[in-house]
Amino acid sequence: MKSNCHETVRVLVRACWVRLLLLEVVHSSGGGRSREQFYRGVRAACRRGLRRVLNLIEYPIDFIEGSDALLLAM
Repeated sequence: MKSNCHETVRVLVRACWVRLLLLEVVHSSGGGRSREQFYRGVRAACRRGLRRVLNLIEYPIDFIEGSDALLLAM
């Protein structure tokens, strides 16, 4: 069960990161805010959403390690 939950969290972290990168590509074609402001806002939204999901499944954020932890911290 623990490894299954860990794999789910890995997929969630990577999905948030991929979405962030796709949104950045879309934004680079034009927009009102600066790229840095946009990037910061979307990154924060991804982190908030991911943290909500982790809280719902009662998965301790401290269990996230390696490259997934780096993605979450960025």
